[in-house]
Amino acid sequence: MTSSDDAEESKPAPDIFEIVLKKLKVEGADAVAIGDTPYDAEAAGKAKVATIGVLCGGFTESSLRQAGCAEIYPGPAALFARFRHSLLAR
Repeated sequence: MTSSDDAEESKPAPDIFEIVLKKLKVEGADAVAIGDTPYDAEAAGKAKVATIGVLCGGFTESSLRQAGCAEIYPGPAALFARFRHSLLAR
């Protein structure tokens, strides 16, 4: 578990993702993030983590794609329904 208290800078800085990767002892290329803001995708991308976007955060699909989301779903339920076809299943 980690929180913003563990990071020196907040998103879009990659600090929080880098801390999680270090704790889990995995490389960014072996991880997938799920986020609902462009800041999530930007921060994850800087840590070399692919991002799945969900549209429940009030941002547009276009803004999430521009920030680097590889996949976008209307919300968590849609992602769960397509889990086997998502980046999470890789």
